[in-house]
Amino acid sequence: MSLTVFRALRLVTLPISALISATVLAQPGDSVPEAENFRHNHKLTAQVGFGPEDTVVGADEAFFTALRYQPTLRWFWPDSDWPTWEVFTRTWFDYQSSQNQTALLEDNRTQVDGTSAELREFYVKRHRLFGHVGWSLNIGRQNYTSDYGIWWDDSLESVRLIFNDDSREAFIALGQRFHTYNTSTGSLEANQEDRLYLFGQYRYRWTGQHWAGLRAMQEVDYGDAEIGSPATTATRVGIYLNGSTDPLQDQVWDYRLDTAVLSGSAEQADGTDDSVSGWAVIAEGGTQFEEVSGRPRLGLRLGITDTASSPFDGFYLNDMQSTRVLNEDRPATGLSGSYDRLNFSNLLFYGVIAELEPARRTHWESGLFQVNCRDDRGLLPMGPVLEGRSQQCRDSDVGQVLDTRLTYNVYPFVYGTRTFNWQWVLSATFYRAGPAIDTDKDDFQISLSTELVF
Repeated sequence: MSLTVFRALRLVTLPISALISATVLAQPGDSVPEAENFRHNHKLTAQVGFGPEDTVVGADEAFFTALRYQPTLRWFWPDSDWPTWEVFTRTWFDYQSSQNQTALLEDNRTQVDGTSAELREFYVKRHRLFGHVGWSLNIGRQNYTSDYGIWWDDSLESVRLIFNDDSREAFIALGQRFHTYNTSTGSLEANQEDRLYLFGQYRYRWTGQHWAGLRAMQEVDYGDAEIGSPATTATRVGIYLNGSTDPLQDQVWDYRLDTAVLSGSAEQADGTDDSVSGWAVIAEGGTQFEEVSGRPRLGLRLGITDTASSPFDGFYLNDMQSTRVLNEDRPATGLSGSYDRLNFSNLLFYGVIAELEPARRTHWESGLFQVNCRDDRGLLPMGPVLEGRSQQCRDSDVGQVLDTRLTYNVYPFVYGTRTFNWQWVLSATFYRAGPAIDTDKDDFQISLSTELVF
Protein backbone atom coordinates (compact mmCIF):
# COMPACT_ATOMS: atom_id res chain seq x y z
CA MET A 1 0.00 0.00 0.00
CA SER A 2 2.84 2.41 0.85
CA LEU A 3 4.36 1.87 -2.62
CA THR A 4 0.98 2.54 -4.24
CA VAL A 5 0.61 5.75 -2.24
CA PHE A 6 4.10 6.89 -3.19
CA ARG A 7 3.45 6.29 -6.88
CA ALA A 8 0.11 8.11 -6.74
CA LEU A 9 1.65 11.09 -4.98
CA ARG A 10 4.58 11.16 -7.37
CA LEU A 11 2.37 11.14 -10.46
CA VAL A 12 0.26 14.01 -9.18
CA THR A 13 2.95 16.18 -7.61
CA LEU A 14 5.54 15.97 -10.41
CA PRO A 15 3.78 18.46 -12.71
CA ILE A 16 3.13 20.80 -9.78
CA SER A 17 6.79 20.64 -8.68
CA ALA A 18 7.92 21.24 -12.23
CA LEU A 19 5.78 24.34 -12.52
CA ILE A 20 7.07 25.78 -9.25
CA SER A 21 10.68 25.00 -10.15
CA ALA A 22 10.30 26.59 -13.59
CA THR A 23 8.92 29.75 -12.03
CA VAL A 24 11.43 30.09 -9.18
CA LEU A 25 14.63 29.01 -10.94
CA ALA A 26 14.11 30.62 -14.34
CA GLN A 27 16.67 33.16 -15.54
CA PRO A 28 15.93 36.28 -17.59
CA GLY A 29 15.15 35.30 -21.15
CA ASP A 30 13.96 31.81 -20.26
CA SER A 31 10.56 30.69 -21.53
CA VAL A 32 8.40 30.47 -18.42
CA PRO A 33 4.67 30.68 -17.78
CA GLU A 34 3.42 34.23 -17.61
CA ALA A 35 2.19 35.50 -14.24
CA GLU A 36 -1.36 35.79 -15.57
CA ASN A 37 -1.35 31.99 -16.01
CA PHE A 38 -1.53 31.69 -12.24
CA ARG A 39 -4.59 32.31 -10.09
CA HIS A 40 -4.51 32.07 -6.30
CA ASN A 41 -7.34 32.59 -3.84
CA HIS A 42 -7.58 32.45 -0.08
CA LYS A 43 -10.31 31.57 2.40
CA LEU A 44 -10.14 32.22 6.15
CA THR A 45 -12.75 30.63 8.41
CA ALA A 46 -13.16 31.06 12.16
CA GLN A 47 -15.80 29.55 14.40
CA VAL A 48 -16.56 29.69 18.12
CA GLY A 49 -19.42 27.94 19.82
CA PHE A 50 -20.91 26.29 22.88
CA GLY A 51 -22.63 22.92 22.73
CA PRO A 52 -22.49 19.19 23.59
CA GLU A 53 -18.88 18.09 23.91
CA ASP A 54 -17.53 16.25 20.83
CA THR A 55 -21.02 16.46 19.23
CA VAL A 56 -22.27 13.60 21.42
CA VAL A 57 -26.02 13.72 22.11
CA GLY A 58 -26.61 14.20 25.83
CA ALA A 59 -23.02 15.21 26.68
CA ASP A 60 -22.24 18.21 28.86
CA GLU A 61 -21.88 21.50 27.01
CA ALA A 62 -18.43 22.95 26.38
CA PHE A 63 -16.87 25.77 24.37
CA PHE A 64 -15.28 24.91 21.03
CA THR A 65 -13.28 26.84 18.45
CA ALA A 66 -12.15 26.14 14.89
CA LEU A 67 -9.77 28.02 12.59
CA ARG A 68 -9.05 27.18 8.97
CA TYR A 69 -6.90 28.83 6.33
CA GLN A 70 -7.52 27.46 2.85
CA PRO A 71 -5.34 28.67 -0.05
CA THR A 72 -6.03 27.50 -3.61
CA LEU A 73 -3.70 27.70 -6.59
CA ARG A 74 -4.56 27.32 -10.28
CA TRP A 75 -2.11 27.21 -13.18
CA PHE A 76 -3.39 27.43 -16.76
CA TRP A 77 -1.65 26.60 -20.04
CA PRO A 78 -1.28 28.20 -22.52
CA ASP A 79 -3.33 30.99 -20.89
CA SER A 80 -6.16 31.46 -18.41
CA ASP A 81 -8.68 32.79 -20.94
CA TRP A 82 -8.74 29.68 -23.14
CA PRO A 83 -6.72 26.97 -21.32
CA THR A 84 -5.94 23.52 -22.61
CA TRP A 85 -4.49 22.32 -19.29
CA GLU A 86 -5.14 23.33 -15.70
CA VAL A 87 -3.42 22.31 -12.46
CA PHE A 88 -5.39 22.86 -9.25
CA THR A 89 -4.41 22.53 -5.58
CA ARG A 90 -6.35 23.30 -2.39
CA THR A 91 -4.78 23.02 1.06
CA TRP A 92 -6.13 23.16 4.61
CA PHE A 93 -4.29 24.57 7.61
CA ASP A 94 -6.55 23.66 10.51
CA TYR A 95 -7.01 24.12 14.22
CA GLN A 96 -9.82 22.33 16.08
CA SER A 97 -10.18 22.62 19.85
CA SER A 98 -12.43 19.51 19.92
CA GLN A 99 -14.57 17.26 17.74
CA ASN A 100 -17.35 19.87 17.77
CA GLN A 101 -18.17 21.69 14.57
CA THR A 102 -21.23 22.68 12.59
CA ALA A 103 -22.17 21.60 9.07
CA LEU A 104 -20.74 24.92 7.78
CA LEU A 105 -17.22 23.47 7.78
CA GLU A 106 -16.37 20.78 5.26
CA ASP A 107 -15.46 17.58 7.11
CA ASN A 108 -12.46 15.37 6.32
CA ARG A 109 -13.87 12.27 8.17
CA THR A 110 -10.73 12.01 10.31
CA GLN A 111 -11.00 15.20 12.34
CA VAL A 112 -8.58 15.43 15.26
CA ASP A 113 -8.06 17.93 18.05
CA GLY A 114 -5.26 20.46 17.65
CA THR A 115 -3.45 21.64 14.53
CA SER A 116 -3.10 19.85 11.22
CA ALA A 117 -2.53 20.45 7.52
CA GLU A 118 -4.08 18.59 4.62
CA LEU A 119 -3.69 18.61 0.86
CA ARG A 120 -7.42 18.55 0.26
CA GLU A 121 -7.38 18.66 -3.54
CA PHE A 122 -4.72 18.25 -6.21
CA TYR A 123 -5.59 17.39 -9.77
CA VAL A 124 -4.78 18.02 -13.42
CA LYS A 125 -7.61 19.04 -15.76
CA ARG A 126 -7.69 18.66 -19.52
CA HIS A 127 -10.10 21.16 -21.07
CA ARG A 128 -11.87 20.63 -24.42
CA LEU A 129 -11.32 16.90 -24.50
CA PHE A 130 -12.02 15.35 -27.94
CA GLY A 131 -11.85 18.92 -29.30
CA HIS A 132 -15.28 19.70 -27.80
CA VAL A 133 -15.72 22.62 -25.40
CA GLY A 134 -18.20 20.66 -23.25
CA TRP A 135 -15.87 17.74 -22.44
CA SER A 136 -13.10 17.72 -19.82
CA LEU A 137 -11.07 15.20 -17.82
CA ASN A 138 -9.80 15.52 -14.23
CA ILE A 139 -7.12 13.25 -12.72
CA GLY A 140 -6.14 13.50 -9.06
CA ARG A 141 -7.74 14.14 -5.67
CA GLN A 142 -10.86 16.23 -6.24
CA ASN A 143 -13.96 17.28 -4.34
CA TYR A 144 -17.45 15.90 -5.05
CA THR A 145 -20.64 17.49 -3.75
CA SER A 146 -24.38 17.05 -4.34
CA ASP A 147 -27.30 19.26 -3.25
CA TYR A 148 -27.99 16.79 -0.47
CA GLY A 149 -24.81 15.10 0.77
CA ILE A 150 -26.45 11.66 0.83
CA TRP A 151 -24.85 10.99 -2.57
CA TRP A 152 -21.36 12.48 -2.25
CA ASP A 153 -19.71 15.13 -0.10
CA ASP A 154 -15.97 14.47 0.11
CA SER A 155 -12.65 14.49 -1.72
CA LEU A 156 -11.39 11.37 -3.50
CA GLU A 157 -8.39 10.37 -5.61
CA SER A 158 -10.08 9.67 -8.92
CA VAL A 159 -10.40 10.01 -12.66
CA ARG A 160 -13.48 12.05 -13.66
CA LEU A 161 -14.87 12.50 -17.16
CA ILE A 162 -17.18 15.55 -17.37
CA PHE A 163 -19.66 16.78 -19.95
CA ASN A 164 -21.66 20.04 -19.70
CA ASP A 165 -23.69 22.15 -22.07
CA ASP A 166 -26.65 24.53 -21.80
CA SER A 167 -29.20 21.82 -21.01
CA ARG A 168 -27.17 18.78 -19.88
CA GLU A 169 -24.70 18.06 -17.09
CA ALA A 170 -22.98 14.72 -16.57
CA PHE A 171 -19.91 13.04 -15.14
CA ILE A 172 -18.58 9.56 -14.45
CA ALA A 173 -15.75 8.91 -11.99
CA LEU A 174 -13.63 6.03 -10.75
CA GLY A 175 -11.59 6.40 -7.58
CA GLN A 176 -10.15 5.07 -4.36
CA ARG A 177 -8.55 6.51 -1.23
CA PHE A 178 -4.81 5.95 -0.94
CA HIS A 179 -3.92 8.26 1.93
CA THR A 180 -5.33 11.00 4.16
CA TYR A 181 -2.68 13.54 3.04
CA ASN A 182 -3.07 14.92 6.56
CA THR A 183 -0.20 15.66 8.95
CA SER A 184 -2.09 14.37 12.01
CA THR A 185 -3.80 11.28 10.59
CA GLY A 186 -1.30 9.53 8.38
CA SER A 187 -3.16 6.28 7.76
CA LEU A 188 -6.65 5.52 6.55
CA GLU A 189 -9.27 4.05 8.86
CA ALA A 190 -10.50 0.50 8.37
CA ASN A 191 -13.71 1.61 6.62
CA GLN A 192 -11.72 3.71 4.11
CA GLU A 193 -9.03 1.28 2.92
CA ASP A 194 -9.26 -0.97 -0.14
CA ARG A 195 -12.57 0.53 -1.24
CA LEU A 196 -13.25 1.35 -4.88
CA TYR A 197 -15.96 3.76 -6.03
CA LEU A 198 -17.52 3.99 -9.48
CA PHE A 199 -20.15 6.72 -9.62
CA GLY A 200 -21.70 9.43 -11.73
CA GLN A 201 -24.74 11.44 -12.65
CA TYR A 202 -26.67 12.76 -15.62
CA ARG A 203 -29.23 15.54 -15.52
CA TYR A 204 -31.24 17.28 -18.19
CA ARG A 205 -33.00 20.65 -18.16
CA TRP A 206 -36.28 19.73 -19.80
CA THR A 207 -37.83 23.19 -19.60
CA GLY A 208 -37.12 26.59 -18.02
CA GLN A 209 -35.52 26.07 -14.61
CA HIS A 210 -36.68 22.44 -14.25
CA TRP A 211 -34.12 19.62 -14.16
CA ALA A 212 -34.43 15.82 -14.00
CA GLY A 213 -31.55 13.43 -13.49
CA LEU A 214 -30.14 10.05 -12.54
CA ARG A 215 -27.38 9.26 -10.04
CA ALA A 216 -25.60 5.96 -9.41
CA MET A 217 -22.74 4.64 -7.28
CA GLN A 218 -21.02 1.25 -7.15
CA GLU A 219 -18.98 0.67 -3.99
CA VAL A 220 -16.63 -2.34 -3.84
CA ASP A 221 -14.67 -3.21 -0.69
CA TYR A 222 -12.01 -5.71 -1.72
CA GLY A 223 -10.22 -5.70 1.66
CA ASP A 224 -10.59 -8.03 4.62
CA ALA A 225 -13.66 -7.68 6.84
CA GLU A 226 -13.08 -6.71 10.47
CA ILE A 227 -15.33 -6.74 13.50
CA GLY A 228 -17.59 -3.69 13.20
CA SER A 229 -16.31 -2.96 9.69
CA PRO A 230 -17.66 -5.49 7.15
CA ALA A 231 -16.41 -5.63 3.56
CA THR A 232 -19.36 -4.12 1.72
CA THR A 233 -20.19 -4.28 -1.96
CA ALA A 234 -23.23 -2.15 -2.75
CA THR A 235 -24.99 -0.43 -5.63
CA ARG A 236 -26.97 2.79 -5.24
CA VAL A 237 -29.27 4.17 -7.93
CA GLY A 238 -31.67 7.09 -7.70
CA ILE A 239 -33.51 9.81 -9.57
CA TYR A 240 -33.57 13.46 -8.61
CA LEU A 241 -35.65 16.44 -9.63
CA ASN A 242 -35.27 20.12 -8.89
CA GLY A 243 -36.57 23.37 -10.26
CA SER A 244 -38.54 26.54 -9.77
CA THR A 245 -41.15 28.60 -11.54
CA ASP A 246 -40.39 31.86 -13.35
CA PRO A 247 -38.27 34.00 -10.96
CA LEU A 248 -39.91 37.14 -12.36
CA GLN A 249 -43.31 36.19 -10.97
CA ASP A 250 -44.70 37.69 -7.76
CA GLN A 251 -44.75 34.24 -6.15
CA VAL A 252 -42.06 31.68 -6.97
CA TRP A 253 -42.45 27.96 -6.25
CA ASP A 254 -39.43 25.67 -5.89
CA TYR A 255 -38.93 21.97 -5.26
CA ARG A 256 -36.24 19.30 -4.83
CA LEU A 257 -36.56 15.51 -4.75
CA ASP A 258 -33.70 13.05 -4.21
CA THR A 259 -34.18 9.28 -4.09
CA ALA A 260 -31.79 6.36 -3.58
CA VAL A 261 -32.21 2.59 -3.71
CA LEU A 262 -29.47 0.41 -2.19
CA SER A 263 -28.67 -3.25 -2.88
CA GLY A 264 -25.58 -5.29 -2.02
CA SER A 265 -23.85 -7.59 0.43
CA ALA A 266 -21.69 -7.25 3.54
CA GLU A 267 -19.04 -9.84 4.33
CA GLN A 268 -18.62 -10.15 8.10
CA ALA A 269 -15.41 -10.86 10.01
CA ASP A 270 -16.53 -14.47 10.61
CA GLY A 271 -16.81 -15.06 6.84
CA THR A 272 -20.60 -14.95 6.61
CA ASP A 273 -22.32 -12.87 3.94
CA ASP A 274 -25.32 -10.68 4.78
CA SER A 275 -27.50 -9.11 2.12
CA VAL A 276 -27.92 -5.33 2.29
CA SER A 277 -30.84 -3.44 0.83
CA GLY A 278 -32.66 -0.21 1.55
CA TRP A 279 -33.98 3.05 0.20
CA ALA A 280 -34.14 6.74 1.07
CA VAL A 281 -36.09 9.79 -0.07
CA ILE A 282 -35.58 13.51 0.61
CA ALA A 283 -38.20 15.95 -0.64
CA GLU A 284 -38.43 19.70 -0.20
CA GLY A 285 -40.78 22.32 -1.59
CA GLY A 286 -41.50 25.94 -0.89
CA THR A 287 -42.78 29.24 -2.12
CA GLN A 288 -41.20 32.70 -2.00
CA PHE A 289 -43.18 35.95 -2.08
CA GLU A 290 -41.05 38.24 -4.23
CA GLU A 291 -43.23 41.35 -3.89
CA VAL A 292 -43.55 41.18 -0.09
CA SER A 293 -41.05 43.11 2.04
CA GLY A 294 -38.18 40.84 3.03
CA ARG A 295 -39.02 38.30 0.28
CA PRO A 296 -40.25 35.66 2.79
CA ARG A 297 -40.15 31.97 1.88
CA LEU A 298 -42.06 29.10 3.48
CA GLY A 299 -41.02 25.52 2.83
CA LEU A 300 -41.49 21.91 3.90
CA ARG A 301 -38.75 19.26 4.11
CA LEU A 302 -39.21 15.49 4.49
CA GLY A 303 -36.70 12.67 4.80
CA ILE A 304 -37.51 8.98 5.09
CA THR A 305 -35.65 5.67 4.83
CA ASP A 306 -36.62 2.02 5.18
CA THR A 307 -36.50 0.36 8.60
CA ALA A 308 -33.23 -0.92 10.08
CA SER A 309 -32.55 -2.89 13.26
CA SER A 310 -28.72 -2.73 13.12
CA PRO A 311 -25.90 -1.11 11.08
CA PHE A 312 -25.91 -2.21 7.41
CA ASP A 313 -29.46 -3.49 7.86
CA GLY A 314 -31.28 -1.13 5.52
CA PHE A 315 -30.14 2.14 3.99
CA TYR A 316 -26.93 3.68 5.35
CA LEU A 317 -24.43 6.38 4.38
CA ASN A 318 -20.97 5.33 3.27
CA ASP A 319 -17.74 7.25 3.86
CA MET A 320 -18.25 9.46 0.78
CA GLN A 321 -21.63 10.75 1.99
CA SER A 322 -23.09 13.11 4.61
CA THR A 323 -26.31 14.72 5.80
CA ARG A 324 -25.25 18.24 4.77
CA VAL A 325 -27.35 20.55 2.58
CA LEU A 326 -25.20 22.38 0.05
CA ASN A 327 -26.72 25.39 -1.72
CA GLU A 328 -24.56 27.60 -3.90
CA ASP A 329 -26.02 30.83 -2.50
CA ARG A 330 -26.23 29.80 1.18
CA PRO A 331 -23.75 28.60 3.82
CA ALA A 332 -23.77 24.81 4.19
CA THR A 333 -26.05 23.40 6.87
CA GLY A 334 -27.50 20.04 7.95
CA LEU A 335 -30.78 18.43 6.97
CA SER A 336 -32.15 19.26 10.42
CA GLY A 337 -30.19 22.50 10.84
CA SER A 338 -26.78 23.52 12.16
CA TYR A 339 -26.94 20.98 15.00
CA ASP A 340 -27.34 17.96 12.73
CA ARG A 341 -26.96 14.52 14.32
CA LEU A 342 -28.97 12.42 11.86
CA ASN A 343 -27.53 9.01 10.95
CA PHE A 344 -29.91 8.62 8.00
CA SER A 345 -30.91 5.06 8.81
CA ASN A 346 -34.30 3.89 10.17
CA LEU A 347 -35.32 7.54 9.88
CA LEU A 348 -38.40 9.64 9.38
CA PHE A 349 -38.09 13.39 9.79
CA TYR A 350 -40.20 16.28 8.59
CA GLY A 351 -40.41 19.96 9.28
CA VAL A 352 -41.27 23.47 8.24
CA ILE A 353 -38.71 26.10 7.14
CA ALA A 354 -39.17 29.87 7.16
CA GLU A 355 -36.79 32.32 5.47
CA LEU A 356 -36.60 36.11 5.36
CA GLU A 357 -34.29 38.86 4.13
CA PRO A 358 -34.83 41.51 6.83
CA ALA A 359 -32.18 43.83 5.37
CA ARG A 360 -29.85 44.03 2.41
CA ARG A 361 -27.23 41.25 2.37
CA THR A 362 -28.93 39.65 5.39
CA HIS A 363 -30.69 36.29 5.41
CA TRP A 364 -32.60 34.68 8.28
CA GLU A 365 -33.66 31.03 8.24
CA SER A 366 -35.43 28.98 10.89
CA GLY A 367 -36.68 25.39 10.90
CA LEU A 368 -38.68 23.17 13.22
CA PHE A 369 -38.23 19.41 12.66
CA GLN A 370 -39.74 16.26 14.11
CA VAL A 371 -37.43 13.20 14.16
CA ASN A 372 -38.84 9.67 14.42
CA CYS A 373 -37.69 6.06 14.29
CA ARG A 374 -39.29 4.13 11.43
CA ASP A 375 -39.02 0.97 13.56
CA ASP A 376 -39.55 1.91 17.20
CA ARG A 377 -37.24 -0.95 18.29
CA GLY A 378 -34.75 -0.50 15.46
CA LEU A 379 -31.48 1.38 15.03
CA LEU A 380 -31.40 4.89 16.49
CA PRO A 381 -31.41 7.44 13.62
CA MET A 382 -29.57 10.11 15.64
CA GLY A 383 -26.18 10.04 17.31
CA PRO A 384 -23.60 9.44 18.51
CA VAL A 385 -24.93 8.98 22.05
CA LEU A 386 -22.99 8.73 25.29
CA GLU A 387 -20.84 5.64 25.74
CA GLY A 388 -22.77 2.84 27.37
CA ARG A 389 -26.15 4.19 26.25
CA SER A 390 -28.42 2.17 23.98
CA GLN A 391 -28.03 2.56 20.21
CA GLN A 392 -31.55 1.22 19.70
CA CYS A 393 -34.85 3.10 19.65
CA ARG A 394 -37.00 2.80 22.78
CA ASP A 395 -40.00 4.50 21.18
CA SER A 396 -40.87 6.13 17.85
CA ASP A 397 -40.38 9.75 19.01
CA VAL A 398 -36.70 10.79 18.86
CA GLY A 399 -37.52 14.44 19.54
CA GLN A 400 -37.84 17.90 18.02
CA VAL A 401 -35.14 20.19 16.64
CA LEU A 402 -35.59 23.97 16.51
CA ASP A 403 -32.87 25.66 14.46
CA THR A 404 -32.36 29.31 13.56
CA ARG A 405 -29.58 30.98 11.60
CA LEU A 406 -28.75 34.57 10.66
CA THR A 407 -26.32 35.26 7.79
CA TYR A 408 -24.83 38.67 7.02
CA ASN A 409 -22.68 39.38 3.96
CA VAL A 410 -20.47 42.45 4.33
CA TYR A 411 -20.49 44.66 1.24
CA PRO A 412 -17.56 43.46 -0.95
CA PHE A 413 -14.54 45.72 -0.72
CA VAL A 414 -11.34 46.04 -2.75
CA TYR A 415 -7.83 46.25 -1.37
CA GLY A 416 -5.00 46.45 -3.89
CA THR A 417 -5.95 44.17 -6.76
CA ARG A 418 -8.16 41.85 -4.70
CA THR A 419 -11.87 41.80 -3.92
CA PHE A 420 -12.76 40.69 -0.39
CA ASN A 421 -16.03 38.90 0.42
CA TRP A 422 -16.78 38.64 4.12
CA GLN A 423 -19.60 36.64 5.67
CA TRP A 424 -20.89 36.18 9.24
CA VAL A 425 -23.16 33.34 10.39
CA LEU A 426 -24.86 33.17 13.81
CA SER A 427 -26.71 29.93 14.51
CA ALA A 428 -28.58 28.49 17.48
CA THR A 429 -30.25 25.10 17.88
CA PHE A 430 -32.35 23.50 20.60
CA TYR A 431 -32.96 19.75 20.64
CA ARG A 432 -35.78 18.44 22.83
CA ALA A 433 -35.06 14.73 23.38
CA GLY A 434 -37.94 12.31 22.94
CA PRO A 435 -38.54 8.98 24.72
CA ALA A 436 -36.88 7.02 21.89
CA ILE A 437 -33.34 8.15 22.77
CA ASP A 438 -31.40 7.11 25.87
CA THR A 439 -30.38 10.49 27.28
CA ASP A 440 -30.92 12.40 30.51
CA LYS A 441 -31.18 15.89 29.05
CA ASP A 442 -32.10 18.12 26.14
CA ASP A 443 -29.32 19.71 24.09
CA PHE A 444 -28.59 23.14 22.72
CA GLN A 445 -25.81 24.58 20.62
CA ILE A 446 -24.90 28.14 19.61
CA SER A 447 -22.11 29.19 17.27
CA LEU A 448 -20.70 32.26 15.55
CA SER A 449 -18.75 31.79 12.32
CA THR A 450 -17.03 34.16 9.95
CA GLU A 451 -15.53 33.54 6.52
CA LEU A 452 -13.32 35.84 4.47
CA VAL A 453 -12.63 35.02 0.82
CA PHE A 454 -10.16 36.96 -1.33
